[in-house]
Amino acid sequence: MGKAPLSYLETTEDESMYSDVPTTSTKPVRGRKRKNPETATKEPKVTGRANAKRARGNRGILKELVEMPLDVLFEIFGCLEPIDLLQLSWTSKALRALLMNRTSASLWRQTFQNLPSPHPPECPDDLNEPQYTELLFRKACHFCGKSIGTIHVAWAARLRSCTKCLDIHLQRMGFEIKPYGHLLQRLLPRIELKKKYGQHKRGTAFACPKIDRAWIDQYESIDSTSAKRVWLEETMKRQTVIEDHAKACEEWSEIVQRRLEGQKGKVIDDRREQVREYIRDLGWGEELDLLKSWHDRPERIPIVDRAGRKELTDSVLGSLEQPLITFMEGAKARRLDSIHMGIASKRLNDLRAVRQAWVETLPANSIYPTSSELMRLPFVKDIFDNLSKGESLTEANLESVRLELDDLNVEWQENIKNELVEIASKGYEDDPVDPETVLTLATTFFACKTCYRVRLLRYPNILMHKCATTLDWQSSHEGEPEARFLKRHFQETFWNAKGHIVCEPAHRAFVVELVRLAGLDPVTATAGDMDAVDPIFECVPCNSVTKGRATMSWKTAVDHRFASDQHRDSTVTVKEIFKPVLLDESEASVVRPRMREEKERKLRDEEYNCYRNGMVCTRCKKTGNFLLLWKHFREEHKISNPTDEDIVPGIDSASNPPLYRHWPPRPADEVEGDDD
Repeated sequence: MGKAPLSYLETTEDESMYSDVPTTSTKPVRGRKRKNPETATKEPKVTGRANAKRARGNRGILKELVEMPLDVLFEIFGCLEPIDLLQLSWTSKALRALLMNRTSASLWRQTFQNLPSPHPPECPDDLNEPQYTELLFRKACHFCGKSIGTIHVAWAARLRSCTKCLDIHLQRMGFEIKPYGHLLQRLLPRIELKKKYGQHKRGTAFACPKIDRAWIDQYESIDSTSAKRVWLEETMKRQTVIEDHAKACEEWSEIVQRRLEGQKGKVIDDRREQVREYIRDLGWGEELDLLKSWHDRPERIPIVDRAGRKELTDSVLGSLEQPLITFMEGAKARRLDSIHMGIASKRLNDLRAVRQAWVETLPANSIYPTSSELMRLPFVKDIFDNLSKGESLTEANLESVRLELDDLNVEWQENIKNELVEIASKGYEDDPVDPETVLTLATTFFACKTCYRVRLLRYPNILMHKCATTLDWQSSHEGEPEARFLKRHFQETFWNAKGHIVCEPAHRAFVVELVRLAGLDPVTATAGDMDAVDPIFECVPCNSVTKGRATMSWKTAVDHRFASDQHRDSTVTVKEIFKPVLLDESEASVVRPRMREEKERKLRDEEYNCYRNGMVCTRCKKTGNFLLLWKHFREEHKISNPTDEDIVPGIDSASNPPLYRHWPPRPADEVEGDDD
């Protein structure tokens, strides 16, 4: 096969074998600016200085080189590598004429033997040695002449292309079959991307349109079927040889690239070692040896990484002195902090063991602090502070904590109570708050913003709400040192450290309406007062002609208003807003026992119990759903019929009576927007 369809480095018949090798740039040379004919004949302007251009560089320095005897010159050139000869041919016309002459072919072949092993494959028949050298060793794109970015090589097409030029000068391979058939099409020279580049996915192939067009023209110019078959066989035979040579070139290129990367990595490692020796000279050698993690190595400092990409002179090392000292000081501080955290972790584990043994002696649904909260109390904190940095808690320390746990629990509850009073005051806005009574008022509910649905909780149950002391997915290690330690090692935090427990004015305003409907004073009525009256409310918009009227207790009414899908959205229409209606006592007296019966039915319903594991055994504090604990009582405690006092709702579980559908429903004309 001739050069035309295979090479983008073409020659013409009247040129020598080597004259078609590209010069130093493939960009077109700009022409000189044309002179104005009218001014071309004018006399040059006379000035006080000579009107001559200054020569750049040492012009003529290679003149004597080409005047040397050829045997001496070729002896010198024979010690070079092919890319050196190619670059020499760009320096002067005389050297180009010498090196691009056919008589220099043996010299080029000799320089290929000077390359480090493994040597590249032999020069193919469709290229001469200078062309082959240009293809093997240069990095510039054959289309735009740039050598920046990723350069892709199509060895079988003898060309290089940057990613930008792929779409411009090559054609993306599709699934269509070429006129010359799929067998030859598989041998069409192409560039196949080995990873994603911009909009191009991994595996995208770009073919050489010039070769493709030449094959199509040659194939379609043949009329005879037998002649086409002969042409295909000959073309495939020649192209198979080229493909085999291209694969060998690609393998050689990968080996060379790995070798260069290894050499570059060794240079970088040597420079990093030079930086480490400089750190030792600064007096930080002992601390440097204690750095175990790669993330704590000084080489990861951006300024050091950038400096390692070039030669490290004394001046460069001097500029790194202060950043290295700052880094080592920080590394030392982090190491000591890690040691202290390890000791603190052991102390807290010992404290947790003492606390857990004490918790097991408490009755079910007791209120008690976490280990983190205990550590924050002054009595325990003083014990921790009085220990030396490397000292663990002694048995005497633990015994003193064990004896004070009951009093510490009271102290902790009082501290959280004060926090809750402050939170509650925000829900009451401008109304005065009595710290002694506000937590017991019927109008004081606390909401958890972390729970999937709005949870409205009351004091003292809110003290044991799990979300108040556990971390969420957004939690970070920021904050005071104690908080960072708890987050990092125990996935705990101090009570309401994230501010998820709130008291909303909207919740209070709704409960005020309920209290007034019950005939009590919202300013003084407590939750106990409302429980004693036990008013029954109805949500008229939730009336159903097929299920009945939606009746509920006062606490259930609060949950129904703010946690149900129908009413919790602030964008609901007027007809969907929950406006509670108080049932008269004649109806309420009928609903109450049925509501309790409904609750008992649901506790024994398997489907209802699937996601409700908030019940607790009062005898052994085992938790689970009602059916599991019922079986537990029969098997473990040998009690066949446990009472309501044996299985109770957990302190942090939803324990309000469920909504009860009272029959008969309201007539449709009494309920605006009834959809049943």
